[in-house]
Amino acid sequence: MDRADAKNTGTKIDVANAAHLLRFLWPEFMEIGGMYFLKVFAPTPARARQLLQQFKGDRTGVEAFWNHHHISDIFRHEFERTKKKGNSLWDESHPDFRAACEVGKTIAKLWYHKLKADFPTRRFRVYYTEQDSPIVRFHMVRPKEAVWIREAENRDAIASEEVLICDTVMHMARSAKSKKARATDRI
Repeated sequence: MDRADAKNTGTKIDVANAAHLLRFLWPEFMEIGGMYFLKVFAPTPARARQLLQQFKGDRTGVEAFWNHHHISDIFRHEFERTKKKGNSLWDESHPDFRAACEVGKTIAKLWYHKLKADFPTRRFRVYYTEQDSPIVRFHMVRPKEAVWIREAENRDAIASEEVLICDTVMHMARSAKSKKARATDRI
C-alpha cells in the first residue's frame, strides 16, 4: 500500500496511538529488586516485594507471571470464546485470532532484540505461547531457578509454532553452528 492509498482508505494511525503502541512493541524495561519488567506495566516496588513473597522468592516466577500479556487484552479483535469439551476457548479459526498469533510472535521477537540490546551481559528468555490465547512473556534466566518453559518438554508445540522461545544467550551460542544447523534453529 502506498502513501496515497493509506491516506484515501482511512488506514492511517494517529500519532498518539502509534506512540502508545511503540511503548509496547519496543519497550523500556525497569529493574525492581533484581527483577525486570516492562516499564509501562511495572508493579510498584511494594507490589514487587509482595509478589516475591507470594512466589516464595522465585524471581523468575514473578517475572513470568507479571510480564505475561494476552494479545487479546492489548489489541481490539472480533474473535470470541467458544465451548469445546466443556472448556471456554478462543475461536482459533477466526482471522483475528490467526492475526493475533502473528502479532504475538512478532512482539516476542521484538522484545528479544530489545532485551539483547539493552542488557547484552544478561540472559533473558522471551516466550510466545498459543495455548488457548496468544500470550507473550519474558523473564531473566537465573542459575538456581528453572526457566518457565523447557524445550525438551515442549518439542511438539515448538515444532508446530504454538510455542516460540527466544533466548538471548542461546541464540548467540547457536551462531557458531553450521549453516545447515542454523537453518533449523528458532530464535
